Amino acid sequence: MLEMLRTVAMHAIKKEDARSFFVAAFGLRRDCVMVKASNSATEHPNPKIHAEARLVRKLGKNAPVVFVARYSYGNQGLAMAKPCPYCEAILKSYGVKQVIYSTGIDSFEKITLT
Repeated sequence: MLEMLRTVAMHAIKKEDARSFFVAAFGLRRDCVMVKASNSATEHPNPKIHAEARLVRKLGKNAPVVFVARYSYGNQGLAMAKPCPYCEAILKSYGVKQVIYSTGIDSFEKITLT
């Protein structure tokens, strides 16, 4: 799982701006195609542009699993990427079954959505 989260994080840092962290999400569609999305820089917080919210619009309904990773330049690696309440609700509304997210450089947690 950590290797997958590191892959997700590497996708996130492909953005070129001055942020200190980046978040990306990968999802496995029902047809087993991997779909990717990342967050964007914004002056004002807006959960509608979080990586998870962008991802589900690409994934469609009933994806079996979503991976979310945050890369922090301060930590030089994975950091806490637990979905916010808005993102958790939208993932659930799209029928995502499980979310696996980074919690630190060498750790992760899982959420089972019902």
